[in-house]
Amino acid sequence: MLRVNSSIARPRRVVTLGALIAVVLVAALTGLVAVALAQTAVGPSGGTVSSSDGSVAITFPDGALTESVDVRLTLLAEAEAPAAAPSGRVFGSRIFTVDILKGGTAQSNYALRSLATVVTKYSANDVSKARDNNTRFLHLSLYDAASKTWFDVPGVFPNVAAQTLETQQSVFPLTLAITIEPPPPPTPTPTKTPGLPGVGDVAPSSGMVMGAVAVGALLVLGGGLLLVRSSRRSKA
Repeated sequence: MLRVNSSIARPRRVVTLGALIAVVLVAALTGLVAVALAQTAVGPSGGTVSSSDGSVAITFPDGALTESVDVRLTLLAEAEAPAAAPSGRVFGSRIFTVDILKGGTAQSNYALRSLATVVTKYSANDVSKARDNNTRFLHLSLYDAASKTWFDVPGVFPNVAAQTLETQQSVFPLTLAITIEPPPPPTPTPTKTPGLPGVGDVAPSSGMVMGAVAVGALLVLGGGLLLVRSSRRSKA
């Protein structure tokens, strides 16, 4: 009977579990799956929920909440966005949701008593994708689930010093995204059409035309001479 050495079998399980964890981490980092940035309890006294990398933060002022809730920030991959980017735009480095949870259940149309501030950082890569490499072509867009459409959040201007976009909202959940106006596509070069030769120019076909004109002139002149001779003979 064969015996299995347990000291050999255990490392195989560890390797298998480690490989699974590595796959999940790679998928998260490459944007293949949604990643929970943070989940924090916030009560009536207010507080701030921030992602571990500091790229997204939401601040609830004192009195905005009437109860203690969990606030969850989730980063979405572009493939997980609820709709394609607005017409003439591309997605930037951040697409994320903000959910309010009670008892572990996400709430819909959860209204605050006062506005919460949502801040997200844009990246240098976002600016490089923008028209003229200008931050004024960076936008913060809000997804409306009812119309399944992205809308630009009004009054949002890039804070160039902090490299952030900021909005104030009072109804949750939220789905927000950095959207970018890219450079316009290059204008196609018009195809040159051949034109008539200018004065003094000689085109390949102009010699034939001039020859035909000369032959025609000779024929007319010769016909005129014949008519003159025949008329003189008839008079004689």
